[in-house]
Amino acid sequence: KQIQYAIARYSRGDFTRKLIPSGKGDVMDAFIESLNMLGEEMRVTTVSKQYLQNIFNSAPDIIIILNSKGEIVSANTALKKNKDLAKTLPGSIPHFNDFFTIPETKNAFRYFTRLKKGGSPETRILLKSNRKKVFLCNISVLNKETNKKQYIAVLRDITELELYQLQLSASERRYREIFNGGSDGIFMFS
Repeated sequence: KQIQYAIARYSRGDFTRKLIPSGKGDVMDAFIESLNMLGEEMRVTTVSKQYLQNIFNSAPDIIIILNSKGEIVSANTALKKNKDLAKTLPGSIPHFNDFFTIPETKNAFRYFTRLKKGGSPETRILLKSNRKKVFLCNISVLNKETNKKQYIAVLRDITELELYQLQLSASERRYREIFNGGSDGIFMFS
């Protein structure tokens, strides 16, 4: 029974307790020692679910786990921190297409899932509720099991970056017009 309990604990991720061999040096003691070594090895190499959850939630980019239908199964805290996305979160299970659109296609989720198996290239997508909000999105297959296929979507809000690029281009055009349209000679020294 002691061995059965140990194996049950190990299967739940509890590697804290070790079995105590009888001291007879028989086959059972050897098995118990092996089981203890296995438990210790698993303790050292196993990454906890909480550890992975902390990494998932500390990422600055929005990370969304989607099922094969495009429904959002899970999302990190960056989604809830994005005020434009947080205010559009419905009470029911939302679909990727409820939030995002790609101007060239009607179904953003299907666009990504039809791409090559290795994952999608970064694609510029828009927030449906505010088309001025722009994201770079990459979706890859997370779980390839046919009955539970899942995808992971990573989105980076690039709205401000695009705005700065537009302002920089406008400024560059303005100064180029001044430089090219000026009647006075302009000399540059280095």
